[in-house]
Amino acid sequence: MENMMSKLQNLDAYPKTSEDFYSRTLSGGVITLASSIVGSIRFFTLLRLICRVELIQAKISDLPTK
Repeated sequence: MENMMSKLQNLDAYPKTSEDFYSRTLSGGVITLASSIVGSIRFFTLLRLICRVELIQAKISDLPTK
């Protein structure tokens, strides 16, 4: 069982780094929050544009023009 657990830990694609190698800052949090808000607004705006129905009225004639 221990051997299986160690194999699963070796497959971890995103290992956690220790506290010594990174630091969290207020500006980083603000940038993350702002980019999340802007991304959400852009996503829902595009979704609204895709789902909109547009009616186009046109007359089409099969008669040849001279």
